[in-house]
Amino acid sequence: MKSPIGIVAKAAAKVKLACMSAAVATLMFCPAVLGQVEVTVDNVTDTRDDTFNSELEIDLKLFGDMLVDAKAIRVTIDQAVDETGNSIVNNESEESESEFKEIYPPGENPTRATLTLKSPTRQATTIKEISGTVEIFIPDQNAKSTVTVKNFQEKIGVPISNSVLKSSDIEVLIQKPEDINQDEQCEVDQQTTQEEDFSMFSMIALYQSNFLTAFKCSMFASIPQDKSIIILVKDVDSRLKGIEFASESGEVLENTFVPMGSPEQDGSSIMGDSDSEEKEELRVYIFEEKIPPQTRLNLYLLRADSVVTVPFKVVDIPLP
Repeated sequence: MKSPIGIVAKAAAKVKLACMSAAVATLMFCPAVLGQVEVTVDNVTDTRDDTFNSELEIDLKLFGDMLVDAKAIRVTIDQAVDETGNSIVNNESEESESEFKEIYPPGENPTRATLTLKSPTRQATTIKEISGTVEIFIPDQNAKSTVTVKNFQEKIGVPISNSVLKSSDIEVLIQKPEDINQDEQCEVDQQTTQEEDFSMFSMIALYQSNFLTAFKCSMFASIPQDKSIIILVKDVDSRLKGIEFASESGEVLENTFVPMGSPEQDGSSIMGDSDSEEKEELRVYIFEEKIPPQTRLNLYLLRADSVVTVPFKVVDIPLP
């Protein structure tokens, strides 16, 4: 039985909340310290044309005490209908957005999430209802969700050895910008045009590959070597959902996170998650000043018992 913890927002967006664990058929006590989570609609973008690209984007804002220690969220839509009763659930979008999304910067409150739905009927002026669940990854729920590596800079160039990472099929390698061989990393093969045929599709593919490779190289060239940390992650099951750097006292060090995507030469997934089976991703963290040698690396691993599920419902959303 779901235990309601409140009803928030009395205007256009009415949100009904409950607290339960993500574990199947297991309810979790929702302590008062977690407080409430409020969900509101921040922006609506309705793109309509004569192609198959018509879609409706809903930007949600989520805020509350529960999100302070959260590292990732996932929004799942159960029902979405316009005022005519037409379903606007986009099943294809649901599949592509099925993974938890990291919250950056960590502890951002409010946190934002974007829903991609089908365009409503042209007669509709409002979205009658969008309902579903928000799953919130809170590592503090289980100590095994956090792996702390002390003095991690002493381990640069060597894969981090940890039993929890190994059992989770996660590999983490710390690199410095100067360790990257720019000649190999950034070389654009000019001989390819002589080896391949000159069909339109092959030339377009070659142009895209060379352009993205050059773009990635320019990104590497702009990285301040003494104020940056580069992390190569191999995460088969996409369970690593947060990386933080902390002082000896536990204070989180602010930085700018640059997701470089797949380290492959072809430039695929250059600014997002890698689609390769290896699930490799190159992450760059840039700091305002050189970080102390005693800095700790905190890795947050997604576990079912570290996820809190909150049902939500927003209604009467005006269309643009």
